[in-house]
Amino acid sequence: MTSSDDNPQLQPITSLQTHWLAVLASVPKRGNVIASPSSLTTCHLTFEQRTRTASIVREHVRSGNRHDIARDLSGMLARAGVNKEQTQEIFYELFDDDPEIDDRLRCVDDSYYRLREGLPVSGFPSLETYLPRYAVLELKDVLPRHTGLRTRRIEPDRESDLS
Repeated sequence: MTSSDDNPQLQPITSLQTHWLAVLASVPKRGNVIASPSSLTTCHLTFEQRTRTASIVREHVRSGNRHDIARDLSGMLARAGVNKEQTQEIFYELFDDDPEIDDRLRCVDDSYYRLREGLPVSGFPSLETYLPRYAVLELKDVLPRHTGLRTRRIEPDRESDLS
């Protein structure tokens, strides 16, 4: 191994450089791109926002889609910057009578872990598979605008979507 004494081009790493390398290593990444600021900040939802989120989604939860909705909703909330504890509170309310609540909470753990590690996390686009347009629009309105949540633009295509 070559030392910096043998090769003048190699210099020892300073403590400042070490600090910044540690900081950069801790920043979540998505692929080769550093995660957006919304995924690095925390958004605090009010009790009403948490209750409304659970209420909007609850009517669309069916026996065959519970896991998928839990995965996509937890990913959406994680990407929006909602803290994990509040997401768990939403899930306790949403899946209160679900015999597989442990699996639903595991989805929360997995989504927050994946986001922290810079791995792909599902969210609104996937959730749109299980919820009608009016429900997605309502969810979008419940979350504060400053969360940086990015969604496809969804417009109601008929009057019945709004009822």
